[in-house]
Amino acid sequence: MAYANNKQIIADGRITLYQRDDVKDAIWQCRIPFKGVRGYIKRTTGEKDFHKAAVVAIKLLGEIEHRIVTDQPLSPSTFKSVAGEFIKAAKTRMDEGRSSAGRYHLIKGTLQRYFLPYFGKRDITSVSEPLLG
Repeated sequence: MAYANNKQIIADGRITLYQRDDVKDAIWQCRIPFKGVRGYIKRTTGEKDFHKAAVVAIKLLGEIEHRIVTDQPLSPSTFKSVAGEFIKAAKTRMDEGRSSAGRYHLIKGTLQRYFLPYFGKRDITSVSEPLLG
């Protein structure tokens, strides 16, 4: 890696921790290869201390492995982002005449008034029936 000042390999070679040379802060980044995933999964640890960064990276490795096993997306999506895409799709259906304007406004209003204030910042995969009850 041409852009890495300090490169350390941990977790039996499964995680590469490095500090970027084009960033003023010396925050550790991690790079994790996975079978079936093109390239690497890169994340920041948010830590300047190597040992703390290693702990964060190992937790991240476990989280990503869990997401792969449970067939969840590798990067979390918030409820707000998914709801935004749903509203766009509802508007497209309305514009194409496949759905009424009233239906579109009902969907948009319900999401904005009730669901987004409560679920907005949550990971979409964490929204489940027990959470609703």
